[in-house]
Amino acid sequence: PTDTVYVLVAACNRPDAVEKAYNTKKQAKERPMSLWISNVAQLEPAKHTLNPLLWDFMQKVWPSSISLVIPRGEWLNLFGLEHASKYIGTPQSIAIRIPDCSVTTHLIDQVG
Repeated sequence: PTDTVYVLVAACNRPDAVEKAYNTKKQAKERPMSLWISNVAQLEPAKHTLNPLLWDFMQKVWPSSISLVIPRGEWLNLFGLEHASKYIGTPQSIAIRIPDCSVTTHLIDQVG
């Protein structure tokens, strides 16, 4: 099965934008927002919290439509989310994806 996903985007380094995106979305609040990045190197600060097999898997499968759920941690603060980090993922984990779309990854690179 496929899912059509309409994406509401907010730059991580703009906590106010992340909060507005969360408050604007019409989907159920129990469906947390995911974090999209443009390359695996952006997760380097979290690498020590991940199983080496998962890290290798990330490098092999991304970019793609696959989202991976990883443990939340202090590394998330490096994205500049500040108080808005509570809107991303759950208290325990975060779904992360590198989309297989050069336009999207370029935009991620441009806005942070």
